Order: sequence, then structure tokens, then C-alpha cells
Amino acid sequence: MKRSDFNRVIVAIAMMLIGWLHLLADDLAKTTNFFTMDQVMLTNPETDQYGNSYVNGFTYNSLVVSMSKQSGPSKPLYNNNNKQICLYATGTMTLSTTDGTMLEKVVFKIPPGNGNGQQNLASITASEGVVTLDNTAWTVTWSGSTSEVTLTVGAKSDWGTEYGKSGCFVVSVMEVTSIKHKIGISFGQTVLLDETFDNNDYNKSFPLVWDGDGLAPHSSISSIFLSASTGSYQPWWILRDSNTSPNMYYGSHSMYTEPGKSNDWMISVPVKIEEAGFVLSFDAQSYCMYMDESKQSSVSLYITDYMTDNPADLPKTPV
Repeated sequence: MKRSDFNRVIVAIAMMLIGWLHLLADDLAKTTNFFTMDQVMLTNPETDQYGNSYVNGFTYNSLVVSMSKQSGPSKPLYNNNNKQICLYATGTMTLSTTDGTMLEKVVFKIPPGNGNGQQNLASITASEGVVTLDNTAWTVTWSGSTSEVTLTVGAKSDWGTEYGKSGCFVVSVMEVTSIKHKIGISFGQTVLLDETFDNNDYNKSFPLVWDGDGLAPHSSISSIFLSASTGSYQPWWILRDSNTSPNMYYGSHSMYTEPGKSNDWMISVPVKIEEAGFVLSFDAQSYCMYMDESKQSSVSLYITDYMTDNPADLPKTPV
């Protein structure tokens, strides 16, 4: 939110699908852990003939790292002499947390060494976020915002001093930066508004909806938005993934009998915010009925310091 000094804040959202909405105090600072590989707890180590350990991963505080060789020739290894984790060509490393913290940045220090390390550093790709390789400072840096990310080692030494050889990813030091807030979990923070739409009391959070376009839904979807109790079509209505799915969300549409622009509103209850530091988060998706990307719905968020059921008083400028 741009402002947090309102005594009462009304949130109005226009979009297609809303899965959850959460408003909570973001009063926990970033945490950065700096550690060497001899400080971690290895997962299922198996000692080889050289005294090193084949491992499935390791843990450090709330950080959990799982590793797999995938289609590569060699299992992930912990070098007991050099105190390094070695992940070879095509192998994967998945980082996650046990306490719900969101990973924001991870810096891996690549050590020198004979045959691995800086010599055979491969390209590293991520399931999400951005990876930056620096073969001057010899670091691999991932940045993003997620509770879980998987890194994959390239097949060849694209960044190492011995270009073109079999690739690897050898780590001696890690620096992990995380933020301790996650959607739907408060971690002792003050939660002002929390709605998953999985129960029938969602109208306590969003008591008002408004059909601003007045357009009739197309016959192919009209039954989905028909209220049995009122016999009228609703601009927003509870939907689910399937008839048997417990996963529910609030949905609107822009598929009308006659062409027109959608203008449907959902309005929250007043929320009293007495201090700065609150964050509003929600999950939204625009679904294309006929796979036409140009027909996706848009999202608008409005904040006011007054409550109204008069459409003329709705705000004109989104945040």
C-alpha cells in the first residue's frame, strides 16, 4: 500500500480470478546467513574409497538443500579434505526453507582446485529468478523471491578456466539472504485481512460487489455466475477448479452476449491501519477461455479512506 495513515481503508479489486488475499504487518527484517560447507549437516552421507561422502543434500538452520545427479555420471559429493560440495554436470540443487521464509539472494563462492572448482565451472540455470556468474570474483549469485528454487548445472565448463570440459558446480562458501514473511502465514505479525475464499463466509471480508458494465454473460458461462437464491447473474462469484475440488476462488469474467468492456467490482470491509509497515498481497490469474492472449482481463487496485455503496463515489485512479 502506498499509504498507511488511513483510519479506514477500503480495498476494491477488479480482475479475473482471486485465490487468496492477505494483509499483514511486514515487520521482520531480512536475514543473511554466511557459512562454509564444513558447518552444514549432510543428508544421508555415504563414504567413498577416498574418504569423501556422496550426499543427497545438506541443511543449515532452516535452509534445506537437496541435490541429485539426474542424468549425469556422478553423484553429488562432499569433499572432506577441502570442505566443498561438488555437484556435477546436469545435476540439480533445490533450495527451500522449513520456516516459511522467502529466499531473496544466494551467493555461492567457487573455490580454486585441481580438475574442478574454478577450472570446470559450468553454466547454472534456475527454475525461477536470475543467476549471475562472475568468473573474476568466482561467484555464482541467484536472486529472486520464492520459498523454493532449483538450480541446474550445465553439461560443459562454459565459465571455467578449462573451457569445454565436463561441467561442475563446486561450492565452498554460501551467503543466503531471506525475508521472513510468506503469504498466508503471519509468523507472529498482525493480520488485518485474510481471505482464502474456501469457506462460505467470504462475504464477511467482501460484503459488496458491483456490476458496473450491466452486460449479460454469454450463454456458455451464464449458469456459472447465476445465484440460485436471487435468480440473478453475479459480477463476482465463487468458483472452483472442478466439481470435486476443495480449492475455491472468487471469479469474474468478460465474456458477454454483446461485446463490451468489463467493469465489475468487489469491495472489502473497512480495515483499520494505525501504523506503517503493512503489506497487501493477493494471488490472481487471468484465464483465456479460447486461448486468445489478447483477451486477458486486467487487474486494478483502489484504496479509499471512506466506505460507500454508491457507484458514483468509487475511486477513479488505481494505485
